[in-house]
Amino acid sequence: YRSAAFYFYLCQRYNLTLREVDVLKLLERHEGAAAIASILTISPATAKTHMRNIYTKLDVHSQNELNQFLDAERSSFRLE
Repeated sequence: YRSAAFYFYLCQRYNLTLREVDVLKLLERHEGAAAIASILTISPATAKTHMRNIYTKLDVHSQNELNQFLDAERSSFRLE
């Protein structure tokens, strides 16, 4: 429940699509574009496009920055 609420919050705050959230969850597991494409049954190019959009919307530039960003967002996230 809390996890779903957190991802909904990210969608609202950062204008992420539901598919971008699917990709984001896999990025959190350190999956690469090829694995993401296979898991979500999309092309590797589409996976890379989603990844690029996520990085742009969240203003991060690396996997490490993404992890730090998500850690910070989780620590400040509150269910109301």
